[in-house]
Amino acid sequence: MINYFVVTASTTPGVPVIGPPCPSIEKALCGAKSLLGDGAVMAYIIDSDGNMILPADQVRFRLKLSDSASRRRPV
Repeated sequence: MINYFVVTASTTPGVPVIGPPCPSIEKALCGAKSLLGDGAVMAYIIDSDGNMILPADQVRFRLKLSDSASRRRPV
């Protein structure tokens, strides 16, 4: 039984960052949008057992983001 979902992001390749538990995929997607907006390279969603629920490309698709949307632009 799945108890919660977790957003996992990579701000630096090979260094995973795991967010707080979310009660639904919708809440996890909100967390993913926040992480991507803060400059994370990718965000994906796993369940409480560590199983992949949404890979990074599907998170972007559901959030309707392009590959460049998460990258900060130089000032």
